[in-house]
Amino acid sequence: MHIGTSFYEEKDLKKFNFLSLGENVQIKKSVGLYFIENISIGDNTRIDDNVVIVSSEKGPGVKIGNYVH
Repeated sequence: MHIGTSFYEEKDLKKFNFLSLGENVQIKKSVGLYFIENISIGDNTRIDDNVVIVSSEKGPGVKIGNYVH
């Protein structure tokens, strides 16, 4: 058994209402995401345990590019 191997499924990520969501995105369930509607995530991106991403409620938001880990 590995600790921290629980990722959201693609269908769940699509329900979160990201500003944009690329292909092959992996996000661990322990990640904190605030103001998701202002967060863009590119293709082939992975976000691991205990990361917290806080976007602004208004304004440009947060953009995470392609091939980011």
